[in-house]
Amino acid sequence: MARHSRTRVRSWPRWVRRTRFARVTLAVLALTAVGIAAWQAGSSATSSGSSTPAPPIYLGVAASNVPTAAAASSSGGSASYSGFPDASTTGVPTGTTLTQVPAQATSGTGWRWDGNHTVVVTAPNTTITGLDINGSLTNTYPGVTIKNTRIRCTNENNWCLTLGGPNATVTDTDIGGGANGTTYMHGIGVLSGGTNLNNLIQRVNIHHTIHGARIDGGTTVTDSYIHDLPMGDPVYNNATGTYSTTDHTDGIMSTGGNGTLITHNRVECGNTSTMFVQWESDQPQISSFTIQNNLFVNISKNNQVSSQGVAFEDKGIANPAGITIKNNTFTPGWQVAAIEAPTGSNVTGNVFTNTSPASHYWV
Repeated sequence: MARHSRTRVRSWPRWVRRTRFARVTLAVLALTAVGIAAWQAGSSATSSGSSTPAPPIYLGVAASNVPTAAAASSSGGSASYSGFPDASTTGVPTGTTLTQVPAQATSGTGWRWDGNHTVVVTAPNTTITGLDINGSLTNTYPGVTIKNTRIRCTNENNWCLTLGGPNATVTDTDIGGGANGTTYMHGIGVLSGGTNLNNLIQRVNIHHTIHGARIDGGTTVTDSYIHDLPMGDPVYNNATGTYSTTDHTDGIMSTGGNGTLITHNRVECGNTSTMFVQWESDQPQISSFTIQNNLFVNISKNNQVSSQGVAFEDKGIANPAGITIKNNTFTPGWQVAAIEAPTGSNVTGNVFTNTSPASHYWV
């Protein structure tokens, strides 16, 4: 979980770009205009038990049936989103009084401000509550609770919230957006992962970060809202002091591990995937990974459209039968498919917002 692991994450976009280019080329050669029109209408969606070739692609052009960023991000704005988390059910509860760190406090029971831009947990079983942190938060101790807190990720280029210890609980917390709440920051919202961590992330509002979260096992993410990820928007890089508009972004990503549960969240994608899993050799191979009952929202913004809803790479899968992707809802219009799943995994009950079966193919 060292910060230098961020370098590995930055290498992903090059790999993704090369792979997507190959898929786009094959799809353009293989598909007719009729097939593309059918795909856009959702009529070519296949059942979860079928095996299909790589489906047609929008080539990054905004399709008419893909929500705009403004429409997708409006709280409860679409009837098809009813029952899923939004800004009103996640983050710091309305009326909560927060203490500004470091402006009003630089230490408390079990934590201290490091003098730079990070709150550091200093003892096990600490409860962090009611803070408005103008920076990041990092923890390596067991049994820590973080609740009713805002972590702005200001001046942070790696992890806004690092959960390095086991049995951590994060609830009713807002992550990202910088000092004004709407600046796109280059940090990743949450880092959690490891063997038998048993961490819980619940009712968390993550926004305006380069990726929503990196979950590498031992973690449940539930009832949370990940949204407003950059898609051609200017992202501030604290290391260079400059803005970039070419970043690749994901809602939730994973490089491996076991015991991951992603359930009943609303994830509005960046320009890559809402859920992207690419095993790395320094992580345990994947044999237990469940994605269920989520809403995955495709976004059209700055002439970009998200590539996939849920995407697994075909490597580092120790037990495909241990991977479950079920009962999720997808908005239409993904460049590649709603789901890209390992052969032999459990893919069932996934639908588009019009209730037709969600498109997928095996890898």
